[in-house]
Amino acid sequence: MLQVHDMLKWMMNGSNDEALKNMARKMKVKYDKYWGEYADFNYLLFVCVALDPRYKMKYVRWNIKRLCDNDMVKAGTITDKVEEAMEKIYKFYESSVSNQHHQKVEDSRAEKDVSSERSMYAILDEKRDKEWEMDMMAEDFDVKSELEIYLSEKVEPPAKDFDILSWWKCNAPRYPIVSKMARELLAVPVSTVSSESAFSTGGRVLDQFRSSLLPKTVESLICAQNWLKSPSEPIQLREKLLELEKYEEIASGIKLYI
Repeated sequence: MLQVHDMLKWMMNGSNDEALKNMARKMKVKYDKYWGEYADFNYLLFVCVALDPRYKMKYVRWNIKRLCDNDMVKAGTITDKVEEAMEKIYKFYESSVSNQHHQKVEDSRAEKDVSSERSMYAILDEKRDKEWEMDMMAEDFDVKSELEIYLSEKVEPPAKDFDILSWWKCNAPRYPIVSKMARELLAVPVSTVSSESAFSTGGRVLDQFRSSLLPKTVESLICAQNWLKSPSEPIQLREKLLELEKYEEIASGIKLYI
């Protein structure tokens, strides 16, 4: 995304080719459709970059600053949105893992209740645990979440053969919740922008109002458009004719040989 942004910016401002500039402007319109306003951003893409242990949030902040052309106010707003989205996703996975854990505990307790009555000691232990949990919630402990611990640690060294899924598989015991996030979010296929239409002129020749044109007519229109846009150079008619005769002789020789 950042490479596309930088390339389009260079093509519009640094290139001397007017045709290339016009093409870049048309592509920039399509680019801005997805990345022009931060309200329309797909923040999930930034979250996936942060889940790469080689980059994390430091690289995301650097990318956002460049995408905003060093507009720190806009960059700060987008960064806050990304962090907010990541926190919401983490809390969702955290609650799902917690619910699964509680369900397993309840199932195990139900099995024990069926086999035998609970003892007075078990009831007292459960009461004590609940009181301890309430006291813990009342205290203002500075306890970092699993996501905060992951983002605060050092990044992995860059490597071309780095396997991100294998890394998360090996580190799943350290980050059980964040690893589940990574496993599911990184499997989401990335959508693409149809930038090929900016290179193609056929769509502007054969549209819904010219759908009955013959293929040969469309080919002639596109070729004529290409010739009109090409720089004017004198045509060496004699050289072209000699070249054509040479090709015809080669073609006739191939036919006789066959």
